[in-house]
Amino acid sequence: MSGTATLTGTGKLGVSGCGSRRSPLSAIVTIANDGTWTSQSGYGTLAGTYASVGKTDRKIRLTLDSSASTLLVGEIVSAVQVACHLPPITVKSTPVRRATLTISKTLTTAKLSVRWVVKGKAGRHTGTATLTLRGHGNWAADG
Repeated sequence: MSGTATLTGTGKLGVSGCGSRRSPLSAIVTIANDGTWTSQSGYGTLAGTYASVGKTDRKIRLTLDSSASTLLVGEIVSAVQVACHLPPITVKSTPVRRATLTISKTLTTAKLSVRWVVKGKAGRHTGTATLTLRGHGNWAADG
């Protein structure tokens, strides 16, 4: 199933010991027949591969390629440094990474759910940052 989702919603960045920040989300996600996807949003251009989940092929698990993952982790680290007034952060791990695009039964709308966890250390402090993105909007199938 190929097509394009034009999505709006909210992003939330939660940081242990620092609180959370919300921001608007606007993204365009394109699913190609060759098993790849791309996204344009405030987090830059992200890309990767996907796999259908479930019986109907309307739920799509998105996996970021290594350069997109590095870009997204860098964006999260920069946002945490600014929001929490922290010194440079050393990323220790990114244990939880989930991104799912679900297309409605009518094939006219889609919703995006992303959860990305980054564990790191800034000075003598260790902590966890969680980026959660939720968006919904129109789905336009190709063909």
